[in-house]
Amino acid sequence: MPGKTSDHSAARLVLALLCLMLGSMAALLLDGRPFRNNLIGIAAAGASALLASGPARGPRGPRARLLVGRLIVAVDVLLAAALTSQLPSAYRF
Repeated sequence: MPGKTSDHSAARLVLALLCLMLGSMAALLLDGRPFRNNLIGIAAAGASALLASGPARGPRGPRARLLVGRLIVAVDVLLAAALTSQLPSAYRF
């Protein structure tokens, strides 16, 4: 069963990367609704961090997968912090 868990963590990392891309693209939309776009970006970054946190914290699995998971979580936290800091000005827009 070790192959199954490693494939499962790889799939979670791919989904986390897709959520990260969705969150960053939502923040870049120029449709006149920056507050809603920031909320979508924060939700996608949170989902990505939750998906990547599993492979990022366990000692089972390849070291590269651990590092990729930790990197995705770090970028998600930075994205969520940046979008959260923009919420007050986006609400007044």
